[in-house]
Amino acid sequence: MTKPPRNSVAAFLSVLMTIIMVAAGVVGIIFLAASGGELFGRMNGASPSDALPTSAIASSLFGAVILFGAVIFVCWQLKKILATLASGDPFVPENAGRLSAIAMAVALTEVARFAIGLVTGSLVKEAKLELSLDLTPWIAVIALFVLGQVFKEGTRLRNEEKFTV
Repeated sequence: MTKPPRNSVAAFLSVLMTIIMVAAGVVGIIFLAASGGELFGRMNGASPSDALPTSAIASSLFGAVILFGAVIFVCWQLKKILATLASGDPFVPENAGRLSAIAMAVALTEVARFAIGLVTGSLVKEAKLELSLDLTPWIAVIALFVLGQVFKEGTRLRNEEKFTV
């Protein structure tokens, strides 16, 4: 049996996911260090260095942890999917679960964004409470769940075909 040719697009995208993961990690660490340092200083009696209220810094710190964590998680799952694609066999049961996990990460990130907006808007007197519902992430969540089901069904059909004479 011949080995399928390596998928160069999958290899390129895998490298791109690695770059995005590293960039998200570096930017996340820098942001968390700066915001965390500011918050820690304020909690220990240091005078505020700018006009941002402590609650805004705390909520942005929480939001950053969720956002950067979600970006790294999604890229990691995509790298696993791309590895199966590069090997020539993307219709494995694990990919259906990976797509569903990515959908859940996007959905939870969007819910967290909304909740942080509510909390920040209610705690910060100077902030105007402007919440918006962006449908794009929710359409992506639905599309990812659909693709997860497509991969699940594709895997089932491929397994059935193996046993067909």
